[in-house]
Amino acid sequence: MDERSILTAQIEALLEDLRRAHRALDAQQITPDLRQAVHSRFGRLINSQEEDLADLQKGVRSGLPLGECWSAFRDTRQECVSIFRECLAFLEGALVRSAGLDEGFCRLADALLDDLSRRTDIHWARLTILAEEEFFAQMAEIIRLRFPEFSIWSLPIAAHEFGHLVGQELKALRPDGTYRYPFQEILQREGQVDRRNVPFLREHFADLFAAYSLGPAYACTCILLRFDPWSAHQDGREHPSYAKRARFVLRGLERMDETEALRQPYRGMTQHLSNLWQQSLMSARQPGTLDQATAAQLNEWLEELYFLLHREMPPAARYQGWPQAQRLSCEFLSDKKPAQLLDSEDTLADVLNAAWLCRVQHWNDHGYQARQVSQRAVELCREIIRRRS
Repeated sequence: MDERSILTAQIEALLEDLRRAHRALDAQQITPDLRQAVHSRFGRLINSQEEDLADLQKGVRSGLPLGECWSAFRDTRQECVSIFRECLAFLEGALVRSAGLDEGFCRLADALLDDLSRRTDIHWARLTILAEEEFFAQMAEIIRLRFPEFSIWSLPIAAHEFGHLVGQELKALRPDGTYRYPFQEILQREGQVDRRNVPFLREHFADLFAAYSLGPAYACTCILLRFDPWSAHQDGREHPSYAKRARFVLRGLERMDETEALRQPYRGMTQHLSNLWQQSLMSARQPGTLDQATAAQLNEWLEELYFLLHREMPPAARYQGWPQAQRLSCEFLSDKKPAQLLDSEDTLADVLNAAWLCRVQHWNDHGYQARQVSQRAVELCREIIRRRS
């Protein structure tokens, strides 16, 4: 045994770890559709690391300087640790889904994101899983949703996480036939001003996209169920404050209204949510407005990002089903069966907006009313999915 054999042993151990991870992804306890959704993606990631380690083994045996070999091994091991973390997260979430412990919620989220993928022309062929927090895992392109909040009311958050993929993939054609990535260019520019602008802008873009693609349903979920008025003005390390996000989301809906000229379909709901947010801030003894410089910066960002979505996204990306949602909400709690209530053009986004319209209208009723609305929304979503299959 010598110093080279130690590195060789660690390389071989890491190779075996990669093989074990690959075998775990093929576990029969995971349903075939879930395995298929990630098999090629994880397979490419694992194979790439195996090839790097095989090349490194050859280098060690051929006498390359050990310092260089150890440095390369350390970098590869860090990449492998990230892959193992994503594999474990997938395995945990996939087993929960396979056992039905998510009550079918992830299937609804998958269907909603499939809709958004088609409407935006942004390819997404992965899946959603439950995790401790919501986020978009860039390595595996898996969207994680917060456990145990698998209810119809939290489903719009999936559109926010999809918005992170949109920001990453959104591209514009140059005159010479090549592509540029305008949102990434904005991040680079603003990051030179202040590094915190980069994560904050990612969140603002995802919020704006969710409102743009789902309409008021996303704003309702945020302001009525998620945003905390007590800490409304506290920025996080990666997330801007709730006060900033609320302003961004509501202003996004207002911009959508402004392009509708006289119709302004969201005006009533937007004003209602804005009033409720202001009342919540007052009750928590928090300032009701942002300082002038912050408000001006948010307005500047919103105008640029809204114009980006409006210019670069297909027209279908923008939510335009508010009339259908209003129609559905009027009969949401009727005795009609889902197949009788739904029109052929109704979408999952329409059902989410109808559910929120109905819940807001019955907000002061007994708690069971919200449960009835939730159950009805799930039935309608499942009927829409059934019709597609």
